[in-house]
Order: sequence, then structure tokens, then C-alpha cells
Amino acid sequence: MGAPQVTIETITVTRPLKVIAFTCCFITVILMVAATSTADWMIAEGWREGLFMQCINVGAPTPLPFDMAEEVGCGKARGASYLRGAAALVIIGLIFDFFGTFLTGLGLRSTDPNKKYKYYRVAIYALILSLIALLLAAIIYPVQFSKDLANDSADADDDGDGVPDDEDEDDDNDGIDDDDEAGGARTYTFGFGYGATWGSIILIFASVVLLICDRESEEIFYKERQVEEEEEEEENGEA
Repeated sequence: MGAPQVTIETITVTRPLKVIAFTCCFITVILMVAATSTADWMIAEGWREGLFMQCINVGAPTPLPFDMAEEVGCGKARGASYLRGAAALVIIGLIFDFFGTFLTGLGLRSTDPNKKYKYYRVAIYALILSLIALLLAAIIYPVQFSKDLANDSADADDDGDGVPDDEDEDDDNDGIDDDDEAGGARTYTFGFGYGATWGSIILIFASVVLLICDRESEEIFYKERQVEEEEEEEENGEA
């Protein structure tokens, strides 16, 4: 019987925290694709607005905000600068989110320690940039929308009677005070697109924290194994 030989086996252990981080990132990519394509960032009775389109339903109360044409259906979003800025930030955030998710997945699959840690490090940077872009968009949109709406209410004269809407008790000139009309003043609420953006922000933040906390944890271990010469010959013969 020959002298035993020592072989080194490579054992890869998938860390659960990194799997959770990857899952969260994957969910955020789906959410942000939906949030970008939807017209449900801001919703009011008979009207809704997204980053790239706005929709007016049949029978929507008039006058419409921001001097919009009373055309039923969906069309291009308003040309407000803050809308374009928020849309650009969301697109940038989505791109970095996808990039970070992709690199996290590569890190989970890789068996090379150097590449694995490099993937995780770059993924963290990409996700942080995505987080910043989405957070800015989620803050800028409601703040600027409120200012835009306040300016529209103060300056507009929808019924053309020479009285600004903020002083006119009958904006649509139908002979009925606005307070007495069904539904009263138009109420604006945040829709799915805006809510999905905040949900993605929370999940991305959680993913970054998990990746940072678990970044230095070993995933690849090496185990020494003694193999007798005869056993090795049998294994080679079977191969």
C-alpha cells in the first residue's frame, strides 16, 4: 500500500444573507419596471398621471388641472421640468438597480474568491447609486407637484370670468358653488407607481445593508482529504 496523498477539496457555501439581498434586488427591478411604465404616480377623480403618460377618464370632472386639454384617453405626460427630472432619475436608478442585481447574482454563482468579492463590492456601489437616484425622485416629485398645483390654483381662471380660481367659488361657471358640487374639490392621492418606488427604496437599502454586513464572510472553504494510492487508482480506473 502506497503512502497516502493529500488532496484539497473546494467547498462553496451560499450565504443566506446574500441570497436574501439578491431576492430583494430582483423584486425591486420588477417593481421599478412597473412603476416606470405605469400612469399611476398621482391619482385624482377621473385623472391620473405618471412619469411618461397621463390618462383622462370618461366623465372626468372639469376643469382639469394644469390647463390640460379635455381629451379622453392616455397621452404624453406634461412637459413640466420636474417630471422630466424625476423620470430621468428613475431611469438611472433602474439601470443601476439592474446592474447591482446582476452583479450580486454573479457573485453568488462564482467559485473564484477574488471575482466573488469584486462582484459584491461593485454591486454595493451600484445599489447605493440606485438608492440615491430613486430617493431624489421620490422627494422631488411630490414637493414640486404640490408647488405646481398651488401655482395652478392661484393663477388659473378656468371659467374665464376674470376671477382667479383660488378666489372663485364657482370655478367651472355652472351656477353651483364648488363646495356644494358632488365630490367637492378634487383630491389627489399617490398611486401604485409612487408607492412602488418607495417600496424599492426600502428593499434596496435593506439589500445594501445585508451585503455590507455579510461582505467579508467566507463562502469558499478548502478541506484537506487523504487518499490512499490504491483508492486513487480505483477512482482513476472507474473514470
